[in-house]
Amino acid sequence: PNPCEHGGTCENTAGSFTCNCARGYAGPRCEQDVNECGSNPCLNDATCLDQIGDYTCICMP
Repeated sequence: PNPCEHGGTCENTAGSFTCNCARGYAGPRCEQDVNECGSNPCLNDATCLDQIGDYTCICMP
């Protein structure tokens, strides 16, 4: 079985393995959802909606 979560690919190394994570995930086994809103990418007081590997800015009228 693949020890890497969320569609990560497993690469065998000497005596161990490394996970190559899919976009939007991080961690030794790709178990962490990356918060793309963490860097406050939205301008003009828009609300940031975190998505898998992406984000959307929601502007108030």
